[in-house]
This record gives sequence, structure tokens and C-alpha cells, in this order.
Amino acid sequence: MQAFDLEETVKTVVNVGEKSVEDYYYLKEFEGLQGRVVKVMHKPNLQYEVFFKNKERIGVFRHCELIKE
Repeated sequence: MQAFDLEETVKTVVNVGEKSVEDYYYLKEFEGLQGRVVKVMHKPNLQYEVFFKNKERIGVFRHCELIKE
């Protein structure tokens, strides 16, 4: 799995397979939105901070919850 780069444009995916209800509702708020990676965190798991211009906020996502746009 190759990490997304800073400033890369990504889109959120609601991938709820084995996730908790809290994860589902958090992801649902961002579902299908396009954002820009502003921070990459490698530890403890590969996660990203993504800025969404239309919501004017940052969300935190696991790698599997994003796709390259």
C-alpha cells in the first residue's frame, strides 16, 4: 500500500465493513467529498488529515477510507 502524498487530492469512501457505529457516522458526514491531504501520519497506522474546502474543516481518515481522485 503506497501512501498518498501531501497536497494530493483524494475522495472519501464509507467503508464500514467491520467498523463501529461511530466510525460510520463520522465517515457518512464526509462521504464522496473531495479534499486535499495536509498531513500524513505513519504511526501507529497510516492515516491522513484531509482539508475539505466546502466544509472548511479538516478530517482524519485511515488509508482505506480514501481513494485517489
